[in-house]
Amino acid sequence: MNIVRSIFKLAGIVFILLIGLFAYFLFFRDPHSSDNVLIAKFESNKPKFVQLLAMLDEDSPATIIDPEWIQPDNIISPARRAEYNAIFAELALSKGLRKNDNYVEFIAGGFGLPSAGSAKGYIYHPNSEGPLFQNLDDLPKAGDRRMFYRKIDENWYLYYYWHD
Repeated sequence: MNIVRSIFKLAGIVFILLIGLFAYFLFFRDPHSSDNVLIAKFESNKPKFVQLLAMLDEDSPATIIDPEWIQPDNIISPARRAEYNAIFAELALSKGLRKNDNYVEFIAGGFGLPSAGSAKGYIYHPNSEGPLFQNLDDLPKAGDRRMFYRKIDENWYLYYYWHD
C-alpha cells in the first residue's frame, strides 16, 4: 500500500512540475525585441558585430558559439570564450551566433523548443535570398515554418524565424 501511495505522490509532483513548465513557456517568456530596438542596437554597435564576424572566421571550424556551449566542443580557449560572452552581453545576443555555409546568424532571442519555436536577431548574408519585409514585429504565423528578413544595412538583415 505504501508503494502505491508513493507512486501517486510522485505522479502528482511530476504533473505539477509539467504544469509549471507549461505556464512558464506560456506566460513568463521573454518576448522578442522589436525591430526598432534591434536596429538601434546594430547602428550604435556595428563595429562589434563586424568584430564578431572576424573572431568567428579566426576560430574556424567553430560553427556555433553560444553563451553556454560551443560546437565543435573545446575548439576555443576559455579566455576567447569569455571574450565572446562579453560581446554577446554588450549586444544582447542571448543565444550567441551560428555560422552556416554562406551566412552568420546573431541570435538576439529564441523561444520554444527546437521542433516548435521562434528566434529573432541579425543575419550577415552577402547573397541574401528570400522576400524582404518592412516590419518583422507583427508577422502572421501560418504554415509549418517561416523565415522573414528585413534589410538594415549592406549585407545585414534582421530575421525572424518561426516554426510550428
